[in-house]
Amino acid sequence: LLQLRCLHLRSRRPVWVFLVESIAKMKKNVLLTRGGTAMVTVCQVGQALAGAIERRMCTFRPRQLRRRGYAGMAGNEPPQHREWPCTLAQGIEIKELDGLQKGEMLGASPFFYMLRDFMAVRHRRIQWSCCFCRDEMEEKPVKLSLAPMEGITGPVFRKAHASCFGALDSCYLPFIAPAHPGKAFTEKTLKALGKQDGRSVIPQLLTKDADDFVWTAGLLAELGYSEVNLNLGCPSGTVVAKGKGAGLLRDAEGLERFLQDICARSPLPVSVKTRLGLADVGEYGRILAVLCRCPLKELIVHPRVRTELYRGTPHLSCYGETLEKAPFPVAYSGDIFSVADFEELLRSYPATTHVLLGRGILANPALGRMLKGGPATTAEEIREFHDRLFEGYEEEMGGNALFRMKEWWSYARFAFADPQKVWRLVRKVRKADEYEKAVERIFNGVELADEAVYRP
Repeated sequence: LLQLRCLHLRSRRPVWVFLVESIAKMKKNVLLTRGGTAMVTVCQVGQALAGAIERRMCTFRPRQLRRRGYAGMAGNEPPQHREWPCTLAQGIEIKELDGLQKGEMLGASPFFYMLRDFMAVRHRRIQWSCCFCRDEMEEKPVKLSLAPMEGITGPVFRKAHASCFGALDSCYLPFIAPAHPGKAFTEKTLKALGKQDGRSVIPQLLTKDADDFVWTAGLLAELGYSEVNLNLGCPSGTVVAKGKGAGLLRDAEGLERFLQDICARSPLPVSVKTRLGLADVGEYGRILAVLCRCPLKELIVHPRVRTELYRGTPHLSCYGETLEKAPFPVAYSGDIFSVADFEELLRSYPATTHVLLGRGILANPALGRMLKGGPATTAEEIREFHDRLFEGYEEEMGGNALFRMKEWWSYARFAFADPQKVWRLVRKVRKADEYEKAVERIFNGVELADEAVYRP
């Protein structure tokens, strides 16, 4: 067992240096746990191998990397890191290990199979009994993010939710229309973006125009954002008819040209949120192949096709296929409504590192806290959250705040034991005083549910 943390404490040299030195000294070691998750980061493995080749520590004959998924890099890394797969292609001869299949090492990135083969060639024999440990010597928790939901998860919601239930790891903003080259953001767009408050906030763009995307990414960079997300999932008929959102999935070749263009020119790393296709799950194989050839920072998968909207059961096998094949980080989005849903996802796909919460956290605002081992929500917390929302929307929208609150109640009613009664009390009110009376009746007369779970 390589005690990388101890080595790291004794020097300020990069971790990859120790990995290179360790590889040089190895005789019979393994880099993976059987049936478990790889415990050293993909970036560190890539840097280690590139460093080994640069130091002429391996002298194998050049040969093209054969296995699918090898020739990619996780995210928009700095150039010296992004180029290492090309370096590997010139320096390592890939060989198979007899009797060892991918399924025997769940959660491992393709880069770890590369390193496994490297060790097999170098030392001829490998004992599958020990592993590298992370430089941090501990498993990192799954990242939780707020999903983008148009008209709901705007600045008012994000601020109120973070104040009452604690901030999630990051927030994806509802999509904005990009600015045209040479133009600044409109006041409406700036209001939708809100203020940068130090948390990880990722704006999302809905467009099919590469020039608009690149220009807007530059404006976002000037505002202090560090990533931009492309919407390939919006199922709205008007959006799809214009070739935007899920409509971009119709033409795989055109999609690849578009993605390669914006990734090459964008001043910010580009991530993508996608569906599986327009009408048939079978479309996803070709779409995934296109996405895997692009230098994305991350791919967020909502495993439904456009025609399914938000109905039916997510096609989880497609998410699993993405985890196996993608050369960049993958996130999951779709139907995580309870702790049980979250745990089942992790049991089925232990390589999961990032999950987005949408309708589930609207019905149960404490869901993110609960997924990290915290307590369920209380009536007092929901009331405070409600009051902050209503106050914020009144300040932002005036009398139209009631419409926004009704939209919130369409989800929040599931936090109560009788959601139908809650909905009857609020859906027909027209004036602020009527609404306030209805809210009092809800909080004084309807008990909380034993478990707040959204029900489609």
